[in-house]
Amino acid sequence: MNFKEWLHWFRTMPWVKKWFVILILIRPITDNFYDLKDVSVLTSPLYIIGILTPVLILMSLTSSKLRPAVKSNIEVPFYLWGSFVIMNCLYFYFTDLSLLALGDTIKYSLPVLLFAYTRRFVQGRTDLLGVLQTFLYASIFPFGLLLYESIFNPIAIEYMAGRGGGSRIRGGYGDIMNYAIYTIGSIMIIFYYFLSKSNTVEFWRDKSLQWLQNRWFWAKSMSPAWVVAGVIWGLFVLSSIKHVSTWGNFLMIVGMLFLFNLRNFKGILIVLAFSTIFVPFFAQDIYNNMLQPLIEKEINVVSGDGEIETLGNGRMTRWEKYFEIWEKMSFSNHMFGVSFSGFPEAPVMMGLGMHSDYIRNLFLSGIIGILFYVVFMIAILAKAFTLKVFADKYLALCSVFTVLLYSLSTMPTLYAPFLYLLYSIYSFTILPNERQH
Repeated sequence: MNFKEWLHWFRTMPWVKKWFVILILIRPITDNFYDLKDVSVLTSPLYIIGILTPVLILMSLTSSKLRPAVKSNIEVPFYLWGSFVIMNCLYFYFTDLSLLALGDTIKYSLPVLLFAYTRRFVQGRTDLLGVLQTFLYASIFPFGLLLYESIFNPIAIEYMAGRGGGSRIRGGYGDIMNYAIYTIGSIMIIFYYFLSKSNTVEFWRDKSLQWLQNRWFWAKSMSPAWVVAGVIWGLFVLSSIKHVSTWGNFLMIVGMLFLFNLRNFKGILIVLAFSTIFVPFFAQDIYNNMLQPLIEKEINVVSGDGEIETLGNGRMTRWEKYFEIWEKMSFSNHMFGVSFSGFPEAPVMMGLGMHSDYIRNLFLSGIIGILFYVVFMIAILAKAFTLKVFADKYLALCSVFTVLLYSLSTMPTLYAPFLYLLYSIYSFTILPNERQH
């Protein structure tokens, strides 16, 4: 989808969908004022957006201007997981009744509302391409900001005691995950466009207009140069933010691109050419200088030279601590969530302090809740394998694998800008085949 198509798509949609597109565009800018929360919640764009988003979602869901979603059994386990999340969040809030508890309640339950909204937002391929293109436009700001920090002056430097030492830059964002999600998301979209060969929509296919190819994006097949540019950009970002989980996702989406390119002779030639040029001359240096220092602790544990508590940059120690607390809780807390336990550690166990979405969701929704979540992810994976369009299959699989990998040591379900993209892809994947064309 080029800029002309995107603009037409945006102008012709109702307000119940326009606000979501605007939200995707402004989030990388507003999130850059993270530190304003220390001045006042009234001056923090993050808090204002955090309150407005669920309000706008509920208004949209109750509006007749938003078409109903096509029902699917795939979404059932997600909403069952979501019911456990909301139940624990509401109990947590009503036992605290503080502004902080309200903010956490909205943050933890937002994925449920957001998924319900994207299921109705994405009605077909045009809506999916519109969200993808919007995410690319939104990524321009963090990319420009990172270039500024790298070339001129870092806005914020984060010194690393572990992970090989050194420092990384994070702009005005709360952490480096903001740079990470726009990098991984945009590269995944570019690779999807490359595999699909044509990123235009049905509206323009019968129109022979010369300006379809404009200075923003191409409406026809994308050159392999875009793939090379995406790989180079990814390596540049990774060298700046030094984030192991993002390394894993970057290697995954590049590896998946190579795998999906093996379907024909031309694709095999591209993979062989890249491997012949890149691997012998650059791969070893990249590993030694960029990746190996970040995973040295894990390497030492595997080789027997390090303590298991050092895994995950020390996260293992934290996980062991809170699992010991969890074991002291009742059987019902294990099954349904820790908010009902009365333990003072419960709020921490439900939130950012866990550094793993699997563990956080286990504590937040209980064993039953997280089992429903796992069933949903498996169902999305299964549906992805049945998609008729080859590129759609790549996009759907990568979007699921991205969450699964990030969830090992980060919490992707707490980064709303990432969920705007991922849940839109999930919603498209769930659609019946006849609605995807």
